[in-house]
This record gives sequence, structure tokens and C-alpha cells, in this order.
Amino acid sequence: MLHNNPIFKYIQKKDMIDDFCDYGTYMFMASGLSLFNSAVLLVQRPGLGFVANETVWNKKYGRFIKPEARPLLIVRPFAPLEIYYEVTDTYSLYEQKLPEWIYKENNLLPPLPCEEIETLKNNILSIFSRHGIYYAEKDFGERQGGEMQYSPNALCVSYMNKKNRVVSVFTHYSMTINNRHQPFRQLTSIFHEIGHLLCGHLQIDEEINKNDDLDCKIPKRDMEKLTPHQQEYEAEMTCKLIMKAFGFEHSIDESVRGMEKGKAPLFDFEIVAPAADRFLKWYNKAFPNINMRC
Repeated sequence: MLHNNPIFKYIQKKDMIDDFCDYGTYMFMASGLSLFNSAVLLVQRPGLGFVANETVWNKKYGRFIKPEARPLLIVRPFAPLEIYYEVTDTYSLYEQKLPEWIYKENNLLPPLPCEEIETLKNNILSIFSRHGIYYAEKDFGERQGGEMQYSPNALCVSYMNKKNRVVSVFTHYSMTINNRHQPFRQLTSIFHEIGHLLCGHLQIDEEINKNDDLDCKIPKRDMEKLTPHQQEYEAEMTCKLIMKAFGFEHSIDESVRGMEKGKAPLFDFEIVAPAADRFLKWYNKAFPNINMRC
């Protein structure tokens, strides 16, 4: 997906970011729908609920499409468009009840147990090397969560390709996370630091960026026009979207992230939303359907 997409510009211009955060992460958890397609749906019908295509409504939920239903369009890989329908556009012949979570977007899933948080963290770490990111942990003290760097000297990472062969690549992207923190706090730091990378706050590693197999496309930014507060806020917004997509709430710390008098600094949502979407696509590709617990 391209950065600077007009869909996300529209979401920001119309002050729909909060609605998008709730709805996009809800649909990701419910069906694996990309954040981009959730934005496409919201632009077509603000305030809509759960959506699916006709086949899913028929086979999974035993429901049919009403004659007066107005279809909604999304973009699908290798196909121009696909038609979706909202839950209110369907009916059941035998009054079959739908799962309760379909009507409770903001309370879709219970929090993950501690042991599953550890599993989620390990799943996420396992995909970094296949996207050209070197990962390590060290003691940062108590307050700092970690850092994302463009390392001057290339580092080697290895991953298993589709032919089950080990492939080694050199990368300048390195993430280091505080080993003193518990897994949940480490997760937050990981998502924040990946936000810095995918929002284009680092120097671009040209070899990694042009490697289609690694799918680590980083937007080019004019960093002289971005203040440290703006960079931190974009990383935190990316973190918030990813956290919500996995069922966690994340509050942005105003004192740490440079907000003044409760007001967020100017930031580019056309960069933030695609950054979170790219990371979630990495996860879904590596672990299809593992996050869909409903």
C-alpha cells in the first residue's frame, strides 16, 4: 500500500481518526481486514458496523443479503474490487442469533493472558529478520523502553524463504529493547520503535528498501521539517493502532511525548495509518488467522 493515500487524508480532514482507530482495529481482530480497507469502508459509510462478503454471511452466519442492501466496495489483492455488506444489510430465515461481539466493536475481545502475551511477543520477533530488521535486548535502565537505529555498520540477519532455505541479508536497521521490562511493556516499546522505522524517521537503507521479498518500504521524509515531538507522536500513534489491533488499549503519555496543554503536535496521519497497516500485514502473512479470536 502506498503512503500518502488520499483515503487517510480524508479521515484526518474530517476528524474521523478516533472512529477509524476503533473500527479499523475492530475489523482487523474480527476478520483480518486491513486498516486501509477499513478506512475505505468508513469513507463510504461513516458509523458502519461489522461487514463481510456474501459468501461469509451465507456460510459462516447463515444469513442472506436484503434486496435493498447497498453494497460496499473494498480493494483486494489480485482483484480490482470486492463487495461487502454491513450486518444491518443481512437477515436470517430462522432468526439465528449472531455472536455478541458483532454488536460490540469497542469490547470485542478480552485481554490476552500473560502467557499469551509472551507468545505474541515471540511471534513478532520471529518476523523481524525476514523484513530486514536486526533485533537485540539490553539494559537501558528503568525509564527507556528501547531504540530504533540506522546502524553505520551493516548487520547480518537470516530467515527461511518460501523454499525452506536459509537466506542471509545485510541490514542497517537495528532495534534494541530494554531487557529489564516485562513482556507487555516490551511489546509497547517494540510497536513504538517499529513506528519510528515505518514512519520514515530513519535514514533509508536503500538495499533493504528495494528488496521486494523483504517488503520493508520506508517513506522518504524531510526530517528537517519534523520536530522530535512530531516524530515521537507519530511513533506513539502507530503504536496505539497496533496495540488496539491486538486487543490492548494504549494511552499516549502527554508529558513524555511532547504534547502541550493536552494538544497533540501536528502529525501526518497519511504516514501513521499505512505504517501500522504494513506491520499488521507482516503479522497476518506470517501467522494467518492467529489474531482472529472471535
